[in-house]
Parts: sequence; structure tokens; C-alpha cells
Amino acid sequence: MAAVLFIVAWGLIDFAMIRSLLRTSRGEALTLAVTFIATLSIRLEVAILIGVLVSLLVYLNRTTHPRLTRVLPDPAAGRRFDTVAVDAPLCPQVDILRVDGSLFFGAVEHVRDELEAARVERPDIRHLLLVASAINFVDASGAELLVQEAQSLRAAGVTLYLCNLKPQVRTVLKRGGQLDAIGRENVFDTKDEAIRSIYARLDVATCSRCKARVFNECQHLLPDGTPREQQRPDFALASHGSGPK
Repeated sequence: MAAVLFIVAWGLIDFAMIRSLLRTSRGEALTLAVTFIATLSIRLEVAILIGVLVSLLVYLNRTTHPRLTRVLPDPAAGRRFDTVAVDAPLCPQVDILRVDGSLFFGAVEHVRDELEAARVERPDIRHLLLVASAINFVDASGAELLVQEAQSLRAAGVTLYLCNLKPQVRTVLKRGGQLDAIGRENVFDTKDEAIRSIYARLDVATCSRCKARVFNECQHLLPDGTPREQQRPDFALASHGSGPK
């Protein structure tokens, strides 16, 4: 009878899923390992409870540590933003960070630390754009964090911008007055609107010396409308290959 039960149990194991899980997610792999060892060591119901608790801790750790990823437009893909490569040219005046997670009380300190680290890494920037397309939820603590960061940056001569806010996030910020505190003129529906508006506010002298030219707007005109002499080669090739839009 025991052999029959063993064979049935063996057939229920999805080895392909386990291999995939071990390759793709450390947190879920940890949950699997702890639950497996607990199942062999103690009573089944207690082992299942331990597995649930470990899974909950892994989830909380993930949600309280949203990633802030530096991004830039891909010359070959229009306005689509990609993660910045190690050797990629960066705009000397603008930094763009994508927030990959919700802003709630449990994530506030981590996000604040990440923003501070980004400022230390690039102390000379004067414009910081947060791409909020991955922010699904903001509570009072998260909304207040955005206001505090906007005020702190403003005192240091840096302007904070938000773009791609989801409707529910915008509603929370509007009802709480945070949109006004950040500045409605600094909140944009799309990345296109954000980049166009920010580019018009850049320092012309710095732009005239800049060789990076990471935005479409950089290729032909300076922020004051003065024509540029030459377009960046990879942007020229991308524009030629994509045809008229």
C-alpha cells in the first residue's frame, strides 16, 4: 500500500515547474525548499502553515522593496524606454527613473533610500522624471513621500516630475492635495508630454555642448529653438529606417 501511495505521489510532482521555479525566482525557490524540508521533518499541517508563512514573508519583502530603474528612450523604438546600459550616454541635466512597484507605508523608506542613492550617483542633474506606469497603488504615506521628495529636490535646485500615473493613483494624489504640492505643471499623462515639456526647460548652454543627445527633441533644435548643426548618428539611422510617422 505504501508503494502505491509513493508512486501516486511521485506522479503528482511537476518536475518541469520545479526546474523553472529554481531558475527564475529565488524567493519561490526558498519557499519550496523550506516547505519540502518541513514536510519531511514535522507534521503535514504544520509544514503547510510554515510554507504559507514563508511565502507571505517573501511577498512582503518583494512589495516593500520596489525597484527604481534608470531608463532612457531607445533610438530604434521611438519613445519606448529601456533600461540604461552601463556605457550608455546620459543626459547631463535629466534623470529618468521607473518605479517598479506600489508606494505604500511599507515601501516608503526603501524608495526614499533609492532616490537618495540616485541623487548621490548623479548630483549635477536638474530635472528628475519618475515614470509611474508600474505604480498600482499609493497610500497616504506614499503620497506624502512624493511631496517630501519634490520639496527636498526643489530646495536643491532640482524639479521632480511624474508621468504615466494610473487613474486610481492620480485620484489619490488629487484628493489629498499632493498634485498641487508637487505642481500640476510637473505631472504629465504620457512620456511624450513629459519629455517635450522638460526639454523646453533645459539650460541651453549645457545642451549646446552636450554630445549625448538622448532624446528625439535633442536632435535638431536646442531648447530655445536654435537649430543644431548635426544629428546624433544612431538617431539619424533609426529615423531613416522607421520612415515617416
